[in-house]
Amino acid sequence: ALEPLGVAAERRPFRAHVTLARLDPPRRLPEPWPELPSAAGLPFSADRVVLYRSHLGPGGPRYEELRAFALV
Repeated sequence: ALEPLGVAAERRPFRAHVTLARLDPPRRLPEPWPELPSAAGLPFSADRVVLYRSHLGPGGPRYEELRAFALV
């Protein structure tokens, strides 16, 4: 919607996500991994959950995949 105003469209495919927290400084989470909260009854479909670390910088964020969890 902002392209007519000179804002370039995002070229990457959309990937829905939720940022649960940012840890500063980054540190390891305790094992076992905590249970994820429910999606408050909102309908969605997913085949996996991926935990990413965000590396924020002047050129924009860079994301590092830390661990993926298959949903069965």
